[in-house]
Amino acid sequence: MRKMKWMMVAAAMVLALSGCGGGAAETSAPAAATAASSAAGEAASSEEAASEEASSEEAAAEGETSAATDGALQRVLDEGVLRAGAEGNWNPFVYNDAEGTLKGYDVEIVEEIARRLGVEVEWSIASKWDGVIAGLQANRYDVIFCGITKANLASGPDLIGTIAYREDPIVLVVADDNTEINGWEDLDGKLSGNALTGDYGSIAKSYGAELTDASLDQAMELLQQHRIDCHVNSQVAFNTYMEEKPDAKVHVVDTYVPEDPTDSEIYGMLLKGNESLRDKINEILQEMLDDGYCKELAVKYFGQEVADNIGVYNQ
Repeated sequence: MRKMKWMMVAAAMVLALSGCGGGAAETSAPAAATAASSAAGEAASSEEAASEEASSEEAAAEGETSAATDGALQRVLDEGVLRAGAEGNWNPFVYNDAEGTLKGYDVEIVEEIARRLGVEVEWSIASKWDGVIAGLQANRYDVIFCGITKANLASGPDLIGTIAYREDPIVLVVADDNTEINGWEDLDGKLSGNALTGDYGSIAKSYGAELTDASLDQAMELLQQHRIDCHVNSQVAFNTYMEEKPDAKVHVVDTYVPEDPTDSEIYGMLLKGNESLRDKINEILQEMLDDGYCKELAVKYFGQEVADNIGVYNQ
């Protein structure tokens, strides 16, 4: 009887030990599975990150290859000519002097770029701004250097810009006897003499003005004849006009302050597909900024005070 009881106790102990061992085994299996799953997830994440990095590198390499092989720079070098478009009659940026020679800040910028490229410049000068960008899009020239802003660059999906090489403070001009316009907020319903597709006219329109096509010289005459209410233009261009015609009965009533200061920066414009040429021009423009050429040219055309306050020359 005692032997039977002992055998039953022993059997119970074996079962108990088996139960403990089985429980441990069942717990270890899910833990191992979780660890394996975690390791697999980490591996997948690493592979995904590596794949994204490789894709970014491939995209960058593809962009560099595209710029290097688009042929635009090589064509200009082979032909020995950089074709440039601009609006004339815009002193001191692009204009003809008394002898008919093309002069101006933007003119000399392009000519210096061409000199450092080792080529000549072939100019296409329009009598008004409307149509200048269309000329680029029609491939009549390679670049535009003529007061190009970020808004101009954003006006077409096929347009690209260089780095900024100057800035353009913008002013609102009225006749001396105009008492109705004292600032931008007074332009609603007024008539502004500006290019219909230009950045200056767009600013006037943003305040409610209507436009009639006019260059700076034309607008100054129209203001004094009371045929338009206002005109928007570069402060430098207006100052130059007043130096030449100090008796003009017009004056500045307000200066445009953009929300983004870079909206006042000026760029060169090219067509997409000409990245190799754009990149080389950027390289040369940066050299011209670094060696002081751009600022010295600004002093020549704008005066020392204006040049000292142009931010891109002080970066």
